[in-house]
Amino acid sequence: MSTIRVSRRWFSRYRTIQSALDQAPSGSVIEVEPGVYHEDLWIDRMIEIIGTGAKEEVVIVGKKYATIEMSAGYAVLKNLTLSQARTNDSPVVAVHRGALVLDGCDVRAEKGPGISIAVDEAEPILRRCRISSQKNAAILSRSRGKVLFEECSLHSESEMTTILVSSGDPVFRQCTITGTKGYGVFVEENGKGLFEECNLFGFDHSPAIGIDGGSPAFIRTLIHDGKTSGMVMSGGKAKFEECKIFSVGEIEPAIRVLAQAEPRFFACTIKNCPQGAFFFTNGAGGMIDQCDLYGFSRQPAIWILNEAAPHILQTRIHDGNKEAVFCEKGGRGIMENCELFGFNGDLVSIRSEANLDLLRCRIYRGQRHGVSLSLKATGTIRDTEIYDFMNAAAVHVSKAADPEFIQCSIHDSLNGVEVVENGRGSFDRCRFDKIRESNWNVVESRPVILDIEHGTSADPDRRPDPLSLLWQNWSAGMIGQTEMKRKLLDLIRYYDYLSDRKRLGIEKLEPAPPHAVFCGPPGIGKRKWAEFYGLAMNHLHFLSKGHLVSVDAAELLESPPEEAEERRREVTARTEGGVLYLRNPQSWAADAVSAGKWQSWVDWLIRLVNEEDADRIVILSGPEHPLKKWLNHVPELARKFQHWFEFRDYTPEELVQLFERMAEEENYRIDESARRRLWQEMNRICRENAEAGRAERVRHFFQMVKYRHGQRCAKIAKEERTRELLTLLLPEDLAVKKEEEVLPHDPEWIETLMKEEKQSHRSREGKTN
Repeated sequence: MSTIRVSRRWFSRYRTIQSALDQAPSGSVIEVEPGVYHEDLWIDRMIEIIGTGAKEEVVIVGKKYATIEMSAGYAVLKNLTLSQARTNDSPVVAVHRGALVLDGCDVRAEKGPGISIAVDEAEPILRRCRISSQKNAAILSRSRGKVLFEECSLHSESEMTTILVSSGDPVFRQCTITGTKGYGVFVEENGKGLFEECNLFGFDHSPAIGIDGGSPAFIRTLIHDGKTSGMVMSGGKAKFEECKIFSVGEIEPAIRVLAQAEPRFFACTIKNCPQGAFFFTNGAGGMIDQCDLYGFSRQPAIWILNEAAPHILQTRIHDGNKEAVFCEKGGRGIMENCELFGFNGDLVSIRSEANLDLLRCRIYRGQRHGVSLSLKATGTIRDTEIYDFMNAAAVHVSKAADPEFIQCSIHDSLNGVEVVENGRGSFDRCRFDKIRESNWNVVESRPVILDIEHGTSADPDRRPDPLSLLWQNWSAGMIGQTEMKRKLLDLIRYYDYLSDRKRLGIEKLEPAPPHAVFCGPPGIGKRKWAEFYGLAMNHLHFLSKGHLVSVDAAELLESPPEEAEERRREVTARTEGGVLYLRNPQSWAADAVSAGKWQSWVDWLIRLVNEEDADRIVILSGPEHPLKKWLNHVPELARKFQHWFEFRDYTPEELVQLFERMAEEENYRIDESARRRLWQEMNRICRENAEAGRAERVRHFFQMVKYRHGQRCAKIAKEERTRELLTLLLPEDLAVKKEEEVLPHDPEWIETLMKEEKQSHRSREGKTN
């Protein structure tokens, strides 16, 4: 290995670095003495260039192009200061290919970026460098190669960003990232990046982190001391683990999650941010898991609106001036095993048609309400403890809000529950203790109040009527469909009102017939709710029996005329006093059958719904748009079906509940470590385009989970198989099956077993022979 020395002294053989580069064989070391070298270097061979004095005194200034252009497989630059002429807008260092190592260098850009990594063949390594740009990004990364920055200081004075990741997955470890006007890190749609133990601070005009569809990961990183947001993301699936975000958000919330972004925050601390920790909007989602949030003076800790739906797990949210969680304007989400306390506003406020579920949470020590719902808000609050609210009711429901409280404990508060201003809701098996004034304050409202365990209402002065008992028992067993339940309960209450008027002999106008349409995907519970509809109408004396007869349209059509007529007479007789639940009538398209058949069954159905004082209700069931189209062809029939109930397919949150119920029914228990995996799998099922309904696919998935669990347990000796082992589901049990795997209920299951048995038999015969 030869060594070449470059010096600005007159007697030196090499007075420019490029002349030394041109003469140096591959593998040489070029030592550069102090001085200012005005040149653009092209590195096309494996070489090492080292500054011999203080790096501030060994300066290379680019003239027209990049100061350093790398096209070799490997080269090293140490102890140098690299900069640009003021009129030069090229990058200081442009890596076209290979592993360029910069160690202990200063990179100072003016108009252009400090480091440009533009092609996939570029894989630079930078350690202990200071890199800055006055009017551009310090780092511009577009390479899918292995890019590494360690212990570097990165800074930009521009309005752009300090680091721009357009594509690829660069690694930044223990780097300090600062700026003034622009972002600290900006990751575009095709970008990723790992930021580990980095320090981002001092961003007063733009967020420290901006994500536009990218999926970077930040591990044990500090994000702090900035006037605007700590981060903003639109799209993408960023990951933050064990990060600390503090003293940002004087103008906006610390973390803004927008437009379908789905970040994941795990074991992070977010504190002392005046405008709050999280702001979710425009369909954003994501997960907050095992985080600690506190110290918010001007806005809620978490704000959810506009169809955003985050999942918040095992998180502590405490000590703020406003609300802990504020969900409004159609916001959704689920909070599970969380602890909320120490806020001057409502701990949880759900408003304006928002829906937020609270499962197994602790909500306590607040200056106002623990949980407040208003303006048609909904949500399921289950197994939650609400206490220590000495200035107001622990629970407040008003203005057509319609939540479900199930098995909640409400204690040590001024008042328990207040339902006012036309509030609704149901309260099932709730417990009250040490309430100073009253358990219930109900004014101009009609909640369903029930303690099923003891068969009495929680308040002796408000014992539920039999219809409320029927509704509560039925509703408690059915998952999801909040809007449908609200509409159905409103209809039942209306007919209850008509029944009371009839009982008291009050003249009334003839009500709309109670025939209905239940539309939506299969496997969503339409038939079960049709059963309830029949029972409720029986209780209200609109039906004499209330039983349900379910018939598929094809059964009444795909027969000879005489048999079809006999079948219709049979159905007419069987449904007397009950409900005819007619499935898929849209399959009776006029152009699919003869005119005679079409007219005969349409006439029959019209007669059923037009009978005076009929002791029968007809419910049509099928997909929404085909049903509407079909009824539009028969206006006389359409006028009789004024009650439409739209069943929406299960959301991921509801699929999680469905899976949990299936597991509980078969004595399985889901380990806390598996809940994240379960949530991912339910999201996957929702994203899939499949003919089978989501509920059916969850049932199939549950069978797969049991099979995997069985495989895992089978590997353990019988004497070591404890009850816990045989009932506890772990993350590996919930893993998606591989393409080559065949599991029970797959069509090829039996065939695969037979093949394996034959192969095993041949193997045994071969060994015997």
